[in-house]
Amino acid sequence: MRSSRMAALAAVFYVCQAFPAHALEPARTGIASWYGWRENGRLMANGHRFHALGATAASWRFPFGTRVKVTNLRTRRSAWVTIEDRGPGISGRMIDLSLGTARLLGMERKGLDRVLIRPVSYDHRAVRGHRLSHGHHHRIGSRRR
Repeated sequence: MRSSRMAALAAVFYVCQAFPAHALEPARTGIASWYGWRENGRLMANGHRFHALGATAASWRFPFGTRVKVTNLRTRRSAWVTIEDRGPGISGRMIDLSLGTARLLGMERKGLDRVLIRPVSYDHRAVRGHRLSHGHHHRIGSRRR
């Protein structure tokens, strides 16, 4: 009896990790901004280095490792990005995109644009933490410069 309870708990735990609740969230619209060369090479909140031309985004709404499809509602262009940082730092904005993504969406010159954000997939390993290349652990959510 005890082993069957453990098996049931393990199955629930696996299903919750494989299909987290936020991955089932509907698409949301909001204001997107971008950040670029000034932050290039700095550590992001997840411990990786920021690359201005990469497919990276910052959001408070989604956990690290979430892949989202961002569609610019003005230009109808879309791009897939991974949430790897926390932001935006200004209220009223839903997501900060890397410069490379902003160029793909046609919003580099405008700076801000209304976007549709749809969660596509999720990598649960990015939320648990990771090991930096030099072998030290870095706590997810903190920000070093």
